[in-house]
Amino acid sequence: MSEYIFRFNSALVFISTFLTVGVVIRLLQGRLWSRYWYFFCFLVFALVRLLVVNIVPLSRKSYSVFFITTEAINLVLYVLITLEIYSLLFERYPGIQSVSRWVTLAALGTSLLVATASLKPDAASKSQNLALDYVLIADRGVLSGMAVLILLMSLFLAWYPVSLPRNVVTHSILFGVYFLAKASVVLVRNLSSTYVSKSYNIAISVVGSICLFLWLLRLRPSGEAVLQVIGHQWNRADEEKLIRQLEQVNKALTRSARE
Repeated sequence: MSEYIFRFNSALVFISTFLTVGVVIRLLQGRLWSRYWYFFCFLVFALVRLLVVNIVPLSRKSYSVFFITTEAINLVLYVLITLEIYSLLFERYPGIQSVSRWVTLAALGTSLLVATASLKPDAASKSQNLALDYVLIADRGVLSGMAVLILLMSLFLAWYPVSLPRNVVTHSILFGVYFLAKASVVLVRNLSSTYVSKSYNIAISVVGSICLFLWLLRLRPSGEAVLQVIGHQWNRADEEKLIRQLEQVNKALTRSARE
């Protein structure tokens, strides 16, 4: 059974790598890399990380240092990607985008504190205070915080019938799913047996590959011009009223920022 899991996981790694390369090429060919810059950096960094692991011979200690360092970089990229998504979602409302940035960072800090409080089961399950263990625990905390922040933004957009480019809608949803999957696999890895952890990791790898495939399929230059309304399906009069309210708030915040 362990050999079967190893072979299947190796196949998933190959598929995931192939799809990651495909998404990077799609972003380059469609000239979308600059618009989704931090996401593009995240994908390139993932490829470089995988290349180093498979080419450079690393001892157990060296690999631990390498993992901790690169995982810390990943956490920073997760935060930057989430803020990038926030900017894209509120691109048409610069007043709200600018003034609310500090509110967003405060919400991010709060969500991270809540996520950190939920890490006690992880800490209790550890018999040794290894740096690697703490990195894995922090990993889940940051990922959970990012997912909460994306969820809060999604709830706002679910109420207001805002028109957004199809690419932005696709990217926001897929990365939200990726965040939840990544955070959950770290939790299971910390709390479960090795066999359960490997099996669950494979399941989440499948989810990640599906997300990469959908990114490859849906992210196109034409998707920047096609608008979608993802908010609540109000009647026409109510929609116009909500949009007017949103625009009035945006104008008021823009004037306040200039004064």
